Amino acid sequence: MARKGLLERKVEGAISPSQKFEADASINIVKPEKKQKNQFKNQKVTLKISDEIKTSLEAIKVLHKLKFDYEAIQFLIDDFTQNLSADEKRRYSVLKDNL
Repeated sequence: MARKGLLERKVEGAISPSQKFEADASINIVKPEKKQKNQFKNQKVTLKISDEIKTSLEAIKVLHKLKFDYEAIQFLIDDFTQNLSADEKRRYSVLKDNL
């Protein structure tokens, strides 16, 4: 248990100030900003998929010589939207913009 007055004890040879320090109001104290990790637009979301879908995605990547998963997914989306009717394309674009 801490003894009473432990923080207030005087050390021999300590100099007590004759004047208290007061910071000037004109001095602006600037706190350093926290650095945020750069998030790229294509790295905002993580998708969890089954092993079977992952295997199918890998096969599509090999067939079309794609390097990244997002490229294969974009290829599938582009292929899907090409086969839509004009009305379905309109609905798709409205949904995509509003989600």
